[in-house]
Amino acid sequence: MSAKHFSLKDILGLRAIERDEFEGCGPSYPWGGLYGGQILAQSLIAAAKTVEGAGEAPFLPHSLHAYFIRSGRMGAAVRYHVTRLRDGRSFATRRIQAIQSDELIAEAMCSFHRPEPSLDLQRESRPMPPQSRLERHRWSPIVDRLYLPETSDDAHAALMRFDEKLDDAPELHFAGLAFLSDDLPTEALGLFRPEHLIPGRDPWPFFSASLDHAIHFHAPLRVDEYHLHVFRATRFNGARGLSRGEVFSAEGIHVASVVQEILLREKR
Repeated sequence: MSAKHFSLKDILGLRAIERDEFEGCGPSYPWGGLYGGQILAQSLIAAAKTVEGAGEAPFLPHSLHAYFIRSGRMGAAVRYHVTRLRDGRSFATRRIQAIQSDELIAEAMCSFHRPEPSLDLQRESRPMPPQSRLERHRWSPIVDRLYLPETSDDAHAALMRFDEKLDDAPELHFAGLAFLSDDLPTEALGLFRPEHLIPGRDPWPFFSASLDHAIHFHAPLRVDEYHLHVFRATRFNGARGLSRGEVFSAEGIHVASVVQEILLREKR
C-alpha cells in the first residue's frame, strides 16, 4: 500500500482470519521498516475485537504494554494472535502476539476496564499554544504535526492529530493515540544527548530502535483533534534511554501517559 493512498482506517481495518486471529497491513514508511506505532495500534484493535462486555458501560482500554522483539518488514502482512487471559466483571485482559513471516516481532498486554464513577484529579495541565506560531513537520500524509519551540524544562513537544475525520468508536481513537505515541520518544532522547548541539555535526548521528512501550489511557479523546504531546528523556546509560510523555487535550485534560525505552547507538 503506497504511503500516498492509505488512511488510519486502512491501518486499523484488521481482517479476521479465525477466532481471535487477525491480519493487518500498513503503508511504506520513509525509513524502510515498519513503524512501531502501527504495531501498537493494530495490537490494541485486535485485542478490542475480542472483548465482549455486556451491560450499558462498555469495556475501554486503560493500559497497553508492549515489547518490540524483531524489526518488522514492509510489504508483508502482520498476523495478530489474541489470548483471552481474563474476562471479569470490571476488567478484561488480553495478550497479543504480532507475527510476520512466522516470526514473533512484538508481544503486548492490553487491559480493559469498565468505566466507573470516581474522583477525577490531575497534577498539572498544559496550555495549548496558538497553532499559527508553530512549525509544521510531516513524515506521514495522514498525521498533522506542529512542533513547539524548545521549552525551559527541556521538553520535546508537538501538537498532533490525524487529518481524516474518524467515527465515534472509542477504540479507534485509543488505537490512533497508540499510533501517534511512538513518534516523539526517540527524538526526545536524541535531544537529551549533547551531540545535537555541536555545529556542523550530523543532526542525527544515531541508530535507534524502540525496545518497549507502555501507554496508560486516562480519559476519552479524539485523535482527529489536536492534542499536545510532551516528552522528556530522563535517563541514558548502556546505549539505552528512557523517554516519558504526557498527552493533553485542548481543554488541558491529561488524557494519557507514555513511557518508552529506546536503543540508541552512535553511527559508525
